[in-house]
Amino acid sequence: SLEDLMKDYRLKQVDALKKYIAEHPEAKDVKSATALLTQSLLMADQFDEAVALMEKKYEALLKEKDSAETMDLIRGCVAPMLTALLESRKKDKAAAFIARIEKDWTGTKHAKQLLGVAEHFKKQLNTPGIGAGRFCCHIGVAIAAGISACTLTPKLLTSSATACDRPM
Repeated sequence: SLEDLMKDYRLKQVDALKKYIAEHPEAKDVKSATALLTQSLLMADQFDEAVALMEKKYEALLKEKDSAETMDLIRGCVAPMLTALLESRKKDKAAAFIARIEKDWTGTKHAKQLLGVAEHFKKQLNTPGIGAGRFCCHIGVAIAAGISACTLTPKLLTSSATACDRPM
């Protein structure tokens, strides 16, 4: 089936990226390769491994609090990590990560946007009727499109563009 073909392709991509990163750890494009590896892991439903990479990225960004880019934090780390945790039904870990975001970023220049995203995901932890996949896909699409996470509503979530290839 096409689904099997795509999953096989994604797993081959994951293997190739892992090999490249292992063989070229000092390459100037290793950050891009790692970001692509994370995205590939997510698309291959390898959530635990993707979360492990995003945890490392989060720690690195945390060390650079003052110089980190807000959208890199949101699109490249926070939103995909929370997405992966919710997709893999690890609500306790997602709740702990949200609490950590609130603790780590309150009072920084990134606070408004990051805390808005964290709050929106927090509301979804126990919301009946909105599946994790549907919510997470649409918040990712919305954030990528520049829509503030604070303005998302269930109506917007169910009517926004579907740039996700996962069944909803």
